[in-house]
Amino acid sequence: MTNEIKQKTVFALKWITLLQASTTIGQFLIRFILANILIPDEIGLIAIVTVVTELMVTAADMGFNAAIIQRKKLKNSHLSTAFFLNIGLAIVLMFLVILFSNPLSVFFSDVRLSQLFKIVSFIILIRASVSVQIGLLDRKLRFKKIVILSLVALVISSIAKIILAKKGYGAKSIVYGDILNQLIIAGYLWITSSWIPSIKKVTKQAFRELFSFGGNIMFVNTINMLSSKMDTMLIGRIEGTFATGLFSIAALVSDTLVSIINNIVQRVLFPSFSRIQDDKLKMRTGYLQATKYISLLGIPICIGIFFLADEIVNLFLQEAYKPAIILIKILSFRAVFNSMGGILWGQVLKATGKSRLVLILTIVKLFALVVFVYAGSFFGLEGIATATVLYGAVFRFVYQHFINKIIEIKMYDYIKSLFPSLTSTFLMAISIFLTQLLLKHLGIIHYTYVLITIFIGVISYFWSFYMLFKKDFAELLKMVRNR
Repeated sequence: MTNEIKQKTVFALKWITLLQASTTIGQFLIRFILANILIPDEIGLIAIVTVVTELMVTAADMGFNAAIIQRKKLKNSHLSTAFFLNIGLAIVLMFLVILFSNPLSVFFSDVRLSQLFKIVSFIILIRASVSVQIGLLDRKLRFKKIVILSLVALVISSIAKIILAKKGYGAKSIVYGDILNQLIIAGYLWITSSWIPSIKKVTKQAFRELFSFGGNIMFVNTINMLSSKMDTMLIGRIEGTFATGLFSIAALVSDTLVSIINNIVQRVLFPSFSRIQDDKLKMRTGYLQATKYISLLGIPICIGIFFLADEIVNLFLQEAYKPAIILIKILSFRAVFNSMGGILWGQVLKATGKSRLVLILTIVKLFALVVFVYAGSFFGLEGIATATVLYGAVFRFVYQHFINKIIEIKMYDYIKSLFPSLTSTFLMAISIFLTQLLLKHLGIIHYTYVLITIFIGVISYFWSFYMLFKKDFAELLKMVRNR
């Protein structure tokens, strides 16, 4: 890799990290604000509608976006073929969503969903219209433009959502805001794009070349999307929109910060796993190091959220969301397992050429989630939340079993990489527990209670980490400074 490419990659990495962190935090804040305007029932409606839309958007892309980025030699025939096929499929999927909007509303037992499905279906077409442009920007590592555009669109659409929500538009306020977001992005990309699609450039050869790579990607991405949203769909079907809204907010609180950490650490430590796929020693070292750092940053946050769940809901959300407190506490442990290197398994398997195994495990995971959630549903919403935690725990070690075989490590090595974070978090938890007992005894509540708890948690965690694992502490500090 030349120095020029390295510099571009590092520059792009910084911008894509900023994009992930800023958009995730921005979306987190806007959903929190909207949760204080909209009731859980309306939040649940949006959660269900969003699942269907995201599935259709993923399928409409056909994996061409990834194929455009991956191809060494890219012709205009590839771009035009991708564009018109994406548009064609998006139109078909959009009309299918409109056609089945009534049956879908019957399936989820809520007639209000029918109109929402019809409105939100236009996002499928809007997203498909700029899939090629986004692929070209990614291919050229022009993430700065994507970041700035995404943030501007997020701010404008968020303001629109809040205004509409306060004016009584309910769940539609979020749908209209999302459409505005996509229109801003699409409009700017078309205005500034120098590429113009041509129907004459569409060829069977270009389709075969793109789909030979993109088809597998589309299938895997669609299955992944379905499995990641299956709990929402099942809760919507079994428990209704109110319960879906509660679960959605609980998952938002418990998962958001961990999701940011997972994505950033993954990109920092594993920009190109495939480059070292033939060096088992480097793979082992890199994987265990990444697992250690993700757990060091993620696990204490998960446990901190567990201890502050009551205050988060009572101080920042409506009275209607109080049932979400217990769900946040339960789901914080699901986030713990996700902080134990859960995001890395697919990267390792794909980098070592095990894409078929990734697909098989993804399909197995999907069916397993249905079984776990259905079994948990007999015990209500809390049972479903607990079932997703057990599901996460089981599959964390199932995936680890395959990774151990491929990169030749023992389960002991994996557990050892987690030992610093688990030990330091345990001591932090004791400190927080004793601190909260004292604060309640003294009658200290609300924001002061939260700030003192966070302060004691941070100090006790890093003090424990520094005193017990000085070498690991120094390595983490060095990595943060370098990055």
